[in-house]
Amino acid sequence: MRIESDLELWLRWHLYRKRKHSKRRGAIYQFRQCLWSLPKGSVCIDCGANVGDVTDLMRRKGLRVIAFEPDSIAIERLRSRFGNDPGVTIIEKAVGASSRKAMFYQRPGAGGDITQTEGSSLVKKDAHSDGAVAEIDVIDLPAFIAGLGEPVALLKLDIEGAEAELLEALLDAGLHKRIGQIFVETHERFSPELASRIEAIRNRIRADNITNINLDWM
Repeated sequence: MRIESDLELWLRWHLYRKRKHSKRRGAIYQFRQCLWSLPKGSVCIDCGANVGDVTDLMRRKGLRVIAFEPDSIAIERLRSRFGNDPGVTIIEKAVGASSRKAMFYQRPGAGGDITQTEGSSLVKKDAHSDGAVAEIDVIDLPAFIAGLGEPVALLKLDIEGAEAELLEALLDAGLHKRIGQIFVETHERFSPELASRIEAIRNRIRADNITNINLDWM
C-alpha cells in the first residue's frame, strides 16, 4: 500500500478544512437568507439559546422565538435581555427525544466567564472536569413541536453533542417535514460514537433527499 508523503498529507488536510469551512460559510449565509425571507411573526425555536445572540437576530427580523436554555448562568443573561419581550418565550429546559431528568455539566470557569457556558452540555467531556453538575429537566422536543398547533419556520440546534438523539427522533417521526428549515451545529469531535451517528444521519438525509436540514451551521 502506498504511503502518503508529509506534503501530500498536509495538502489533503488543508483541502478538507477548506471544504469544511466553505460549507460552514454557506450554512451561515443560508441561515441569514432564511431569516430575511420569513414573514414577521413566524415561529422559530432556538435550542441552546445560551445568552440569546441568535434569539436577538430572530427578533430583529420580527420573528417570534421559543428559546430553550438549561444553563442556570446563561439563562439569567437571556432573561435580562428578553424577559420582558412578549415575542420571546424562555423555557429553562434542555431538549431531547424524551421527557426526563438528566445530569447537566458545566465547565469549571462558567461562574466567572459567561462565555464558558457555551460548552455546558448533557454530554460529559474532559472540559467539564471539576465543573458544576446539576440534575435538570429535559423536554421531549418532538412531542412539543407536534403539539405546538402552528408550524415552525426555523429550528436551530446547538446542544453540544445531544443533537444526534434529537435528529434521529425528528426523522423517525417525520416531524422534519413540519419545519421550514433546520440548522444544526454538530459535534462529531466529541466521540467516535457521536461521529458515527452524525455520519449515519448525513447519509439518511442524502438518501431521502431531505433539503431542509443543514448540518454545517456554525
